[in-house]
Amino acid sequence: ANLQWSGGFGSAPSGASASSGPTYAGARNGGNVPPPWAPGATLEAWQEADVNGIKCMACNKYCDGLHETTKEHQGRVEMYIRRLQPQTYSPPEDPWLAWVNDPQWPEERWLKCLMCNKYVQDLDSQDTANYDGAHGKLSNRNQKDHKKKMENLQAYMSDQHYWGQIQAERRRWHPPQPVQASRPPPPTDQPRPPPPDLPAGWHSAWHDEHKAYWFYHDDRRTTWKQPVVIEEC
Repeated sequence: ANLQWSGGFGSAPSGASASSGPTYAGARNGGNVPPPWAPGATLEAWQEADVNGIKCMACNKYCDGLHETTKEHQGRVEMYIRRLQPQTYSPPEDPWLAWVNDPQWPEERWLKCLMCNKYVQDLDSQDTANYDGAHGKLSNRNQKDHKKKMENLQAYMSDQHYWGQIQAERRRWHPPQPVQASRPPPPTDQPRPPPPDLPAGWHSAWHDEHKAYWFYHDDRRTTWKQPVVIEEC
């Protein structure tokens, strides 16, 4: 029998089963029944409405008021939103970390410890500053094998062959940016040209703001145009 949504629209698809299409995270109204959806309601970027209700695109499940509160959902939504936005992966602060592609998820990058050859799973953002977790800076939160490496980090970095391979792999994902040669600033203090020759009665004065001479006459006339000496034939 078709199920009518209270306050919703349409009816449940005939023959629907628990295994067909997206699943429902919580038991509501006796089983796989999504909550009602009001046409025109505002949806989140990770939501999509269809005849069955509001679907979480990140988890491929229908929203029921319980699913949205789970930690798994929140983590998947963060990754889903991240995929919708153009990402810039800045080189991590620590030289043994890099944002790399995983063959199973080629559309985005994942933080990886190049020394341990393991992905970081305890960082919830792209901000690696002050990261001291399982594969971060030396701390009691380090994974056991990683901590041993951090305790002997200088020895690892002194091994030119080993550390060279680590840095070559890091440069593969974070190529060094070319340094643009900076242009010298324009000179601020240009030498003042000598005052020009002027007809009798004319005088010159230097203007610091306009970097030019202006001219005045004994009869109090002023001008920016240089008076010309008229030579007698």
